Amino acid sequence: MFDDCIDPTPVVRSFLLQLLLRASVDSVKDHLQRYFDQAKRFLEDPDQFMELCVMYIQCLEDSYYSDGIVYQDQHQLRMIMEDLNRALEMFGGGTTMVDHLEAIALSRYGLMAVGTAMYKCYIENDASLSASAVRGLCDAAWKLCDNSQCKWPRIFLIRQICRRHGIDSLQTLATIPYLAEWLLPPEARADGNDVEPDRFIVSGRNYVQVRETLTKVVLGEDTRKLDQVISANNDPNHIKEVNMLLAMYREITMSNVHPEPARHVNDQTKERILQLYQQNPAFAAKQFAQMMLSNQLGMSCSQLTVTPNQDRGRQRLAAVIVQALIILSCTPDNALLHPLLTLGKNPQVMANAYFPTMPQDELSEIREAVLQARTTHGNAVFWECPNGHPYIIGECGRPYSTAKCFDCDADIGGLGHQASAGNIEARTNDTTRHGHILGLANGRRQEGAVPIRQLTPPSAAIIRMLTHISMFLGANHNAQGVSELIQPDVLPVNVPNFLWDHICADMRVLEKATGKSPDDCAVLLHLVLDSMAKAVPRGQVTVDGGLTSKQSRQAWEKEFARVYTTPLLSGLEDQLNAANNDIAGDERLGNNPLMRLVYETDIQEEKSLYSTPHIKDAPNLWQYRTRITMESLSQELGEKIAAHQEKGPQKCKLLQAFLEKKHHLQALRHLPAILKLQHLLIQRYQHSVDRSEAITIKIKDFLSQLPEGPVHNEYASLIDSYADAWNCVRQQLPSYRFEVGGDWVTLQEEFCSQPVDGDTSILSLLPGSRGQSVCSVALVDFLVYNTQNEFLNTYRGITKQNRQAGQKVNIHDISSAHLISFHPERDLLPMVMANCNYSLEVGKKTVIEYDFATLEKQVEERLLKGKPTLIGQAKMVVFREDYTNAMVFEKLKRKIAQKSISHAVQHQIEDELKNLADVGDSLAALDLTIGFLVSVGGQPEMLVSDFMKTSLSLEVGLLSAKAQQNCQLRHVQSLWLLLSHTQAKMLAKCGQDPFSNAVTEYREELDPDSIQALQEGFQHMNVEIFACELFECIMLQISAKKNKTDEDSVDTSSYRLQDVLAGYIDNKDGTPITNLADPGVFPGTVLVKHVLDVWKRAIRFLQAQRHY
Repeated sequence: MFDDCIDPTPVVRSFLLQLLLRASVDSVKDHLQRYFDQAKRFLEDPDQFMELCVMYIQCLEDSYYSDGIVYQDQHQLRMIMEDLNRALEMFGGGTTMVDHLEAIALSRYGLMAVGTAMYKCYIENDASLSASAVRGLCDAAWKLCDNSQCKWPRIFLIRQICRRHGIDSLQTLATIPYLAEWLLPPEARADGNDVEPDRFIVSGRNYVQVRETLTKVVLGEDTRKLDQVISANNDPNHIKEVNMLLAMYREITMSNVHPEPARHVNDQTKERILQLYQQNPAFAAKQFAQMMLSNQLGMSCSQLTVTPNQDRGRQRLAAVIVQALIILSCTPDNALLHPLLTLGKNPQVMANAYFPTMPQDELSEIREAVLQARTTHGNAVFWECPNGHPYIIGECGRPYSTAKCFDCDADIGGLGHQASAGNIEARTNDTTRHGHILGLANGRRQEGAVPIRQLTPPSAAIIRMLTHISMFLGANHNAQGVSELIQPDVLPVNVPNFLWDHICADMRVLEKATGKSPDDCAVLLHLVLDSMAKAVPRGQVTVDGGLTSKQSRQAWEKEFARVYTTPLLSGLEDQLNAANNDIAGDERLGNNPLMRLVYETDIQEEKSLYSTPHIKDAPNLWQYRTRITMESLSQELGEKIAAHQEKGPQKCKLLQAFLEKKHHLQALRHLPAILKLQHLLIQRYQHSVDRSEAITIKIKDFLSQLPEGPVHNEYASLIDSYADAWNCVRQQLPSYRFEVGGDWVTLQEEFCSQPVDGDTSILSLLPGSRGQSVCSVALVDFLVYNTQNEFLNTYRGITKQNRQAGQKVNIHDISSAHLISFHPERDLLPMVMANCNYSLEVGKKTVIEYDFATLEKQVEERLLKGKPTLIGQAKMVVFREDYTNAMVFEKLKRKIAQKSISHAVQHQIEDELKNLADVGDSLAALDLTIGFLVSVGGQPEMLVSDFMKTSLSLEVGLLSAKAQQNCQLRHVQSLWLLLSHTQAKMLAKCGQDPFSNAVTEYREELDPDSIQALQEGFQHMNVEIFACELFECIMLQISAKKNKTDEDSVDTSSYRLQDVLAGYIDNKDGTPITNLADPGVFPGTVLVKHVLDVWKRAIRFLQAQRHY
């Protein structure tokens, strides 16, 4: 790499460094030291040598990070603690340049993790982190900062906290007594400024000049000087007014944040400034200015009122909203700003508009794309496969042949104009709704950064936030008008808080989309707003600013992003660095030492620091750098594709498709855990819980009832996996169609609006056929068919493979090896870092280069190649109200037709079973047999005893020889009723309750008159047949517990028993019981609620007659 040949622009690349580091630092230290010795001779300029050191440290950091993220949190914390201790030892005992640079890299890596752990533990209260482990980590950081004989580790730590989580997070941490002892360096502790930095400074030099002159006016100078400054600049009038209003808010309105009245601007000064404002012909927002000076911007929206000691996070967000309010109040209308201006000024006009970034029904777009792809013309009727993918049937439009779905390999078409199962004719209506349709913001707590239509995740987050801000501003003066734009309905009085919560959620999404701190995201928003006030769209803008159609909305979103967001996002790092340097250097802050430390405005390198012993004191080696993330990779790839799309065929299609679907694909790693959780819950609740009962059990209560130990930990881990997967995909589930019990359904939107957490009902986790229990089924189906299978088809299409080829695996047989399974941090980021190189060209700064082609190949090789298509569906829990003996035997009859045992054989079997234990054992074996037969079926003529031995390997089966010899699988129901009746009679004879599980509605005893009438009636009936038929009716129809909240539930307890029993016998085509329908024999006062008492009296009557 260091040849002697002359190169006017030599480039040092990190490739060799990274190869050496992959072999481990200890084994290649000598090589690395020679590398630096040669580089020092090669790079004559000391600044360039320092850049090489920075590049080496970055490579080392990436190596540590890639190795560390494979560990779970607690193990990772221990490893980092060891790294910090090792760095301290190396600072004291290192002798070579490599030793010192390694110590710096270890310190940077460890302190970066310390900052994140502090934030999660003390700000977010993350329960997954052990407080004692975080305290140990902080102790190691404290020791390093105090004993390394270098001030920069502590400064680097506070930079990490501020740049990644916001300055307010640092200030909150500094209030914790233990951290306050050591966290802030002495030079930063003098900061008494309780006001957010002035981010309006991104508006430019003219704003700063107006603000500084306004400050002098506040201090007593003549207002004419301010008038002269405003008149002297060449900005358009609306920009002059924007700058003046921003300065007034910053210097006058924001003074109300101080609790001391002496620091507020007095009324006389406000009056002088208002008079100047109203007399200036360039200014139009006279009333607005007056409201701002009197701190009355918050009419309906109290969040806009500045209060003493206001939270800095609220100050930060309010400043963004106020700048938007000022710009929308002063900027001339144009097609790109029209929707936002209208929402803020006349919201009721937007009643029929399609709001930016709102979800939409994609059916019409898919239909149009499919039609355009057709090579033939004529009639075309759209159909949908079982998974909702569209296809066309030509000619008559009815199915006449079968095929496979192009997207998911499901059966499509049909024969003889009869569609295959699950295929339906596509609806023609468009279900896209007008207005705001996101629901409550608390349903967005776990929302990820995803692209929306043609918008990248950062652009989508910015535009959605601007939409909510505009609605918020509209609600400030017309809450009723904005309320009418929101679905589901929100009361006008609740609209401001509703929208404020959405704005906060938008900020969180923007942080995820950009990988930036709240402070940096606020700067980005100020830059966008400034661009909205100043940028003039190139060429003629022809978009429909009224957003009267989905197409006009999409065109507006695309053009707005092109003009206002994409230029800023393309060079985001440089834009933010420049803006933050301006903010930190703002003299209005009184040379705030903390800001200057955080944003590195005072770095002055001394050449004497470049030698080995002093290299740790070089400030450049402790500068903050943005960590490589999947979001930054996606943005870089998008920019590359956009830059080359006109130069030829698009490259990296597979990588682009993968990154676009990553948010859903990453949930696939949880599929085995979800299936295991379903299995465990089915075992726990099968037949033993009603829906009405399950919906009252919260997840946190369920877990609290489990004993501490492995079982509790396993359930908690599995539920965490379910929650993570659910929160990744739930926003797509309302429009997803899936099969449940032979029907094709969609999930109710209300079920998808909330994340899964401790307050979620356990019913959401139980896979069932209706109600909230369908959520669990939908999640599995979506991950299997709409995520794994669909993306595999996309992959095979891009790589031109046969879509029908490949292995098929049932979901109940899968492991992680069968899935497109990856953790975004532990699996993808190491791959990204392995394909990220740094290059240093002499005379320039270090730049990052991604090897997209190799990364795409590795994604294919490691995650996609050889993955099977999944088949099968989630197993269902059977709730108690659904599990009746009648249902079980109905399912059995579908597998094996049933036939009654002859009365003679029944009596012989009953005679052989002399004790209760034998009956119970026989019945238990038969119950197990029925459970298997319902699932797998069998040969009707096969003996039950043979099935028990050969298929179930039961040691104890039927304890009646006659039953073993005569009862076949077609006699199972009859045998079960016989054994159950025999057991009931024995229990009754022993004085025990044979119907202990029956509901109380059927336990009422007869009155004396009815008892006498019944006893007389028994004299004229075949009571033995009556008792058998009544017992069968009890077991298969009457006694099953019903869910009273069910629409189909009917209370039969007050029906006449003779009618119910006669109807039951008639329905099964049985022989009527003589005289049962005769009111002179069987009393009409005997009702269904007396049924158990009637059966017991019938048995006692037979025993008295010595039949039993």
